[in-house]
Amino acid sequence: VFLTAEIGFMETVAKLIFFLNLPIQVFLLAYLFWTRELFNYMLFFGSLFMSAFFKMGLFPIILSTNNNVDFRKELSFILFGLVVNFLFFNFMLIYKFRRSEKQKLQLDLQKAEALQIQRSEISNDLHDDLGSVLSSIQVYADMASKDFVTGGNKTERYLQKISSGIKMAMDNIGDVIWAVRNDQVNEKSISSRIKDFFIDVFDARGIECTYEIDSASEDSITGILSRKYLLLIVKEAINNAIKHSGANCIKVKLNTIGESLHLAVEDDGKGVDEKIISSGNTFSSLRNRTSKLGGVITIQNANGQGTLVECVFPITTIREK
Repeated sequence: VFLTAEIGFMETVAKLIFFLNLPIQVFLLAYLFWTRELFNYMLFFGSLFMSAFFKMGLFPIILSTNNNVDFRKELSFILFGLVVNFLFFNFMLIYKFRRSEKQKLQLDLQKAEALQIQRSEISNDLHDDLGSVLSSIQVYADMASKDFVTGGNKTERYLQKISSGIKMAMDNIGDVIWAVRNDQVNEKSISSRIKDFFIDVFDARGIECTYEIDSASEDSITGILSRKYLLLIVKEAINNAIKHSGANCIKVKLNTIGESLHLAVEDDGKGVDEKIISSGNTFSSLRNRTSKLGGVITIQNANGQGTLVECVFPITTIREK
């Protein structure tokens, strides 16, 4: 209707819009082609076919100077272009759906594999930790039994060893349960978990421990191994401060800077002997667990000015995968 001579200036407007639209279509086709994606390639060819048949049907109408144009013939080109584009469009939808389903399945398999690896590592850690503790408990139990039968005076000491071993086993199991149950709304935070673990030690030694833990940063720790290792790193660093530095105050910081999670445990003690830091198992477990999370650990130790243990982890490694 717009291309008939009976509507006057609207014919000129329609032709103007048609020709102005040509560079837009060319740009769109060029963009689809240069994106170098298979899905866009199919969209490019479908749009190209449709555009070509549209032009074949519309050009004779637009350029015609009389009203003797065979509209049936020209409309057949336009309809054929629509059919071709419709077929391309449906094929692309099916292709995209199947590709997204395949990607989703692959992602699910990767998540399942990552979860299996995490479970395997936790199982191995739990087996190693509990295995050594339970073995020592059994040894002390046998020694206490023999000492009691022979009337010795070491039974009480052996029983204390057994009691501390049982407490250690319970703590290890509790750490694993806390790490795994990361979807519980009322689950304790890292600071609460540490407070419960060290409350008796802090009270007995008169140590003040302060926590500057950013809740958003803590919420970002969703990986099972990340939660477990970070908790153990903090506990190990505090244990070292209690055993070697003679600190009166310990400060635990956890925050996010850019794309990294920063963890720091600082004390005001006398410092730790450099031989202890560089050798032995005192700080080796800290380095080992930090490296497992793809992090970097630095230990700043000044004689008489305390010790600072700082770990930096990429955010991507502490989130659940």
